Amino acid sequence: MGDGPAPARGGLYLRELQEGVRALPKDYAVATAQGRRAKAWRNKRMAWDEFSAWMREPRRTPETAAEYAAMAKAERDAAKDGPCYVAGYLEGGRRRQGSVARRSMVVLDADSSDDGLWGDYLMLVGARALMYPTHSSTAASPKHRLVVPLAREVSADEYVPLALKLAETLGAERFDATTYQPSRLMYAPSRSMDAPYELMECGGDPLDPDEWLALYPDWRDASCWPLPGCGARSRADKAPDPRGKAGTVGAFCRAHSVEEAIEGFLADVYEPCGEGRWTYTGGSSYGGAVAYEGLWLYSNHATDPAGGQLCNAYDLVRIHRFGELDAEAKPDTPVASLPSNRAMREWAAGLEGVSLELARAAADSAHDDFLAEPLEADDSWKKDLEKDPRTGAVLSSAGNIGLVLAHDPGLAGRLRRDVEGDAIYAVGETLPWRRLPRGCSLWGDGDDANLRIYLETRYGIVNKAKVDDAVSHFADAAPYDPLGEHLASLPEWDGVPRAEALLVNLMGAEDCAYVRAVTRKTLCGAVRRALHPGCKFDYMLILEGAQGLGKSSLLAALAGEWFTDALSLEDIAHAKVAAEKLQGAWIVEVAELDGMAKASIERLKSFLTTSVDNYRAAYARRAGRYRRRCIIVGTVNNLDGYLRDATGNRRFWPVRVARGLDRSALDGAYVAQVWAEALALEAAGEPLYLDGSMEDEARRRQREAMETDPREGIVQAYLDAPVPEGFASWTLERREAHWAAREDFGAAPGAEGAPGARCEVSVMEVWHEALRQPKERPTRADSYQIAAILRKLGWEPTGGTRTLTAYGKVKIYRRSHDDGN
Repeated sequence: MGDGPAPARGGLYLRELQEGVRALPKDYAVATAQGRRAKAWRNKRMAWDEFSAWMREPRRTPETAAEYAAMAKAERDAAKDGPCYVAGYLEGGRRRQGSVARRSMVVLDADSSDDGLWGDYLMLVGARALMYPTHSSTAASPKHRLVVPLAREVSADEYVPLALKLAETLGAERFDATTYQPSRLMYAPSRSMDAPYELMECGGDPLDPDEWLALYPDWRDASCWPLPGCGARSRADKAPDPRGKAGTVGAFCRAHSVEEAIEGFLADVYEPCGEGRWTYTGGSSYGGAVAYEGLWLYSNHATDPAGGQLCNAYDLVRIHRFGELDAEAKPDTPVASLPSNRAMREWAAGLEGVSLELARAAADSAHDDFLAEPLEADDSWKKDLEKDPRTGAVLSSAGNIGLVLAHDPGLAGRLRRDVEGDAIYAVGETLPWRRLPRGCSLWGDGDDANLRIYLETRYGIVNKAKVDDAVSHFADAAPYDPLGEHLASLPEWDGVPRAEALLVNLMGAEDCAYVRAVTRKTLCGAVRRALHPGCKFDYMLILEGAQGLGKSSLLAALAGEWFTDALSLEDIAHAKVAAEKLQGAWIVEVAELDGMAKASIERLKSFLTTSVDNYRAAYARRAGRYRRRCIIVGTVNNLDGYLRDATGNRRFWPVRVARGLDRSALDGAYVAQVWAEALALEAAGEPLYLDGSMEDEARRRQREAMETDPREGIVQAYLDAPVPEGFASWTLERREAHWAAREDFGAAPGAEGAPGARCEVSVMEVWHEALRQPKERPTRADSYQIAAILRKLGWEPTGGTRTLTAYGKVKIYRRSHDDGN
């Protein structure tokens, strides 16, 4: 055990208070939650008496101490889970690494406690404190939680060396190696039903953190701290080598040591400060990040998002580059399922070293196939390869790479460029490293890596930049239009109408002119976009129906390999992300339109009107211009309404499907004839918009697709109720008496004036008279909702105003079928 400062003495501290040196805290910051999986934490302030009273009464759990001891670890964790706390303030009410703004108490878990711990504390420290047994504590194996309030709140960076120094003074071997983390949660007292509980308390002054931090030459220098790494050395020695992991994690760790990862990707996050040590630039202390054998890094910096964790190179970069994506993840989500891991995996796979490692691993797993050289009818071209005159080795020149791509039997004629985008395709039956499904496949990052390995293995050619340039050059020289070739290869239409009745026949949609029209025009829109990329088609067919009917399956069957359902409403909020997901697609499904916010609807409408996307693709040096070649179709499971904007729904064509997809009828021949007919209709000049009665019917369907407001029935009854002649000039009191005499807006005996159908109304009248709300003006949100109800019920704003005796000047709505006379 180490030596601490002299035990706190009340008299000296009181004199300091009287002299104005400092003031005792009246209360302490404490964040609480109901369990370890809680996402939201409540920040509060508690007086010490209130906090200690909370600690005096343990929560009793139903199992006995013997039953608890016999449980598996997962069962024990569940049994003791309950109210918990962090003795400090959590930014945003979320508990995660780096979220602790300040700590008000030091809380240490003594997993190797003993009868002498409390006595040592009283003798060596003597500041105000309490200590209670944890849920797992037994007479044979005592475990305690020591809580020491502070004379002032400390930062997360100050907390770690302060807690370490206190533990060193009391005997560091008694304490859990991870107990010093500022964000570590502690359970409020709980015990098994028959386990004893004793709370030990010490009065006096709170612990002075400045006194204890002054025991260091410089508390900011992590190399001065006791127990550097909090057991990280031992954990690093026992951890399996991360380079042996499968997939992207192992590939990244083989390609980059921890030091290389910091230098290459995190140079702005960590600064070197000595052999094997770095300083986290966002913290107050320095030298707290320690590397082990180039495989691991442990950061003692409390504000470091990677702090308190033994990280391999992959996880270190993942946490810092993509950790913010995990903000909404549940606390116990496995790392493999975190959004940051998915993003890191995608990003890392595009790195040269990582992609090569992945390709080598793939090549190793299929070594014989990869090295099986195709038979060459004529290899005389090899004599033209430039060679090193000294060694005879093939040079890694642009000319040599071009010769190989032009003549190697596994590569010649394989590369082609999509005419409408940056996509490169591989055509033929196989590449030296993989088979090509249906004779055609997108060329991906893995193919780039495998090509480099192939060139190195076969010819000794190693030059990434020149290989990439050659791939682009050969692809550009062979334009490719797989979708256009597909449409050109369709059989001639046999004259049997199928297109407009597609939804009627296959999914039980209503057989009416509107459904046939929007089905026909959607298919023709797809054909026109394929033949004339970037042409105007800003409508969206929306298939409404219960989950599992096969709405997505129908779209996938129609579009084949050019179908995607990867586009989401969230993507549309980010133009570049959404535009990239359209590339290579013909029919794009946007699912889960249920409950769209108004802002989402506005973004979706704007997205639909775009025919050309301008953005710089990933890894590209220049922005490109990409004409849209796809149509967008929505699907929705909620039949209670999903549109929210009562005015701007003309781009949406809702169609309700009533039964499951007839998959037996939807074979390849049927799909081919549907598209052959759509080609014929497009050639005949089918217009891609609705007009006349079809436009009116579309508006009706769009109103039906509006979200249902439970007040619609009341408003409808009010609007349908006849009103006496001269009603607009009535006073408010007279109007109120009129409606009070009419239950549910029905007729009443002795009505004044000749009743007539209402043809005009205002939001104020609906608010006060129909919905029985106070006469005070409704909020903007209330007004918007009432206006939406009126529009859905067939009332439109006139753009004019009227002066009503009861309400003054108001905007007028009129029945849409009323001509205004």
